[in-house]
Amino acid sequence: WTRSRLSNHAALKLKIKEIDKMAKLKSQTRIIFVATAFLGAVTAALPQAVYHLKETVDMHMKTHMMCYEACVSATVIGTIIAVIALGALFSKNEKVNLAASGLLFIGGILTIIIPKLNGYCEMESMACREITEPTLIMLGILIILLSAAQISSEIINIHKKANFV
Repeated sequence: WTRSRLSNHAALKLKIKEIDKMAKLKSQTRIIFVATAFLGAVTAALPQAVYHLKETVDMHMKTHMMCYEACVSATVIGTIIAVIALGALFSKNEKVNLAASGLLFIGGILTIIIPKLNGYCEMESMACREITEPTLIMLGILIILLSAAQISSEIINIHKKANFV
């Protein structure tokens, strides 16, 4: 009777340790999603608010300048990233969080690629080339790294939960 009681006690301690580890993973998940939502909001606001890339019209062609198109695309992508991260923050399903993390990873890649495809000013000394482009690349890389960490964390969490049950 004493041996079985001791083995039950050891098993209970092991389960408590596993629950503590899962709680740490959940808090890590929340921190990563909050940080990613913040980076998405910064990506959305930065080109227009900080660098003042407003709607500018080329005097000769009567069209928007290329930096304006890059600015709009960064704002749209940043908003989508922030919304996905905030939505995942309130989700309790690990598979939903894993899917959201995958979407955030793709969003980080798009943060780098889409503004480049839309184009920046041809003059190297313009704010959109000197400041906005490298900043968006840095933000995209940070979003990619955070979402990759979140993907690995979610996969670990899913596997541990499957082995725990």
